[in-house]
Amino acid sequence: MAELPFLPIKVDALLADTTHLSTEEFGAYCRLLFSMWLHGGRVVDDDGELAAIVGLPLTRWLKMKQKVLRPMTRIGGTISQKRLTDTWLRVQDLRKKKSQAAMQRWAKQRSRHPVK
Repeated sequence: MAELPFLPIKVDALLADTTHLSTEEFGAYCRLLFSMWLHGGRVVDDDGELAAIVGLPLTRWLKMKQKVLRPMTRIGGTISQKRLTDTWLRVQDLRKKKSQAAMQRWAKQRSRHPVK
């Protein structure tokens, strides 16, 4: 899914949220964020799926899960991260506005130069 290939990252906030993580845990955290970005700002709260997303065996994931998920929100069977969700929603809004503006430009252009 290449709909949103670019994730704007606030590096200072990312590092502040993850100072408690080891290098391996940080990698798992980032992979979760990237997956959330591509899937509407959230992932399913399922240990098997989460282990696959972070690229670790289930037993290893279960040992680090609590630390990795600490900066995230778990509600209703999904996991999200507030800052990422806010960014995702802003990007969606911007894309919608740009699309509407383009449609208006095309409509205006067509009305001036109707197809015969």
